[in-house]
Amino acid sequence: MLTKQFTIPVINKHQKQLILMWLSGLGLGTLLLISPWLGLAGAIGELFVILALSRPVYLCYVVILTTVLASGMIRGAIIPYLIPNEAVLVLVTALAFPAILTVSRRRQASSSGLIITGLVILSAGTSVFPLLIYLVRGVNLSVNEIFSLIAPLQYLLIYLIFRYLPRHEGEARAILRLMMVCAAVVGLVGLLQTMRVEFILNLLGTWYRSSHEEAALEAGRVSSLLGAWNSLGTFLMLNLLVLRAISIVKPALMSQKTLFLVMVFCTGCLIASGSYAGLIGLALGLLLFETFDSRGRMTIIILLVSIVILAIPLRDNILIRFAFQFRYGGFIPQTLDYRFMVWEDVFWPIIQKTWLWGFRPDLPATLAWQSPESQYLGLLLRSGIFSLLAHISWVGVTLVWLYRNIHTSNDLCRSLSVSAFILFIVLSIMGLTNPVFTFSGVIEYLWILLGLIGVIRES
Repeated sequence: MLTKQFTIPVINKHQKQLILMWLSGLGLGTLLLISPWLGLAGAIGELFVILALSRPVYLCYVVILTTVLASGMIRGAIIPYLIPNEAVLVLVTALAFPAILTVSRRRQASSSGLIITGLVILSAGTSVFPLLIYLVRGVNLSVNEIFSLIAPLQYLLIYLIFRYLPRHEGEARAILRLMMVCAAVVGLVGLLQTMRVEFILNLLGTWYRSSHEEAALEAGRVSSLLGAWNSLGTFLMLNLLVLRAISIVKPALMSQKTLFLVMVFCTGCLIASGSYAGLIGLALGLLLFETFDSRGRMTIIILLVSIVILAIPLRDNILIRFAFQFRYGGFIPQTLDYRFMVWEDVFWPIIQKTWLWGFRPDLPATLAWQSPESQYLGLLLRSGIFSLLAHISWVGVTLVWLYRNIHTSNDLCRSLSVSAFILFIVLSIMGLTNPVFTFSGVIEYLWILLGLIGVIRES
């Protein structure tokens, strides 16, 4: 009896490429038949995938751009339940995952062990564990509340992307330059908002609409692309402290003219934001820098002179803000005095009853005030004492890791580690009166810095 032997044909690399090209063309053609706009979106998507696979570090650029340009947009306005930058982060992670696995196996794990430990503590204590507790307790959570609880897990994704996709210090430097340029764009948009440029006001009113944006100019403040003046002030403070750090690095990260221009835009917008917390945090951060490295005193002098000069054209905004804060007299700003009252009358009675497991991830509309205006009270309300302890532990572990990196011989790694160390101290203090570790742009930039420090340390 004769039997036929069937063999599976072997497809070589060239043939695989042809098949992929054919499938790609077929897909684009199908989308074009449905809609030209779908075809255009498909073409952009395919180009994005090709660039991502050829140079994975480009994915880092995409995360930075979408963080700055999209994190201040309204949740669910474009993509259901999500802010656009969150959806992009998921897509980027999916594309970057193979590269992350490959690179992470080759690189040493010893220098990252402590920071990973802190990240696990933060993710488990503020996300995974609270979600499980709510489910065990039978609490009926909304979709938004579930997203609120799992939100800290995105920090793990950001860290992995910026820790393993950049291959060496040169790519880390390019990422830092893009971060500073994006900060300058945010500052420029804020200054144009102060000048009431119609195009900017329409842009913000359409895509970045919020209660902060709507009330910003009446209160003598601006919100720029971040949608909230507190987030904006903290974001600009963070970038100015990073600029202070990189201004002394040799070889220089960027030209002195570029550095000065970024500093002017960020400083001017910080003043226009009316964020006292951001200005005080900047002053405290610059003082702390003196205990680590005094080489950047000229940068501090230029920054202080810039603040004085820029305050002149922005004096009307400053006076409006000052009059608002002290309109009832006394030495305590009105917003801080009001926080004390809200904490005592609204939130503390709830915390006394629910401090162990938390009250709700999202506060109900029946409360007289919707925001606890504090990182620490917010954690207690959101997910209880274990969540607060996890956050404090993460900050402590990260500070130890950064302090160890301060003693490295790499000048850029040392300077960034100093700036991140100072930022954690300043933000922890600011967290008493603002949930700064959840501010759009701020927390993403903070985790990006941690990832880049790990890259530069091993370069």
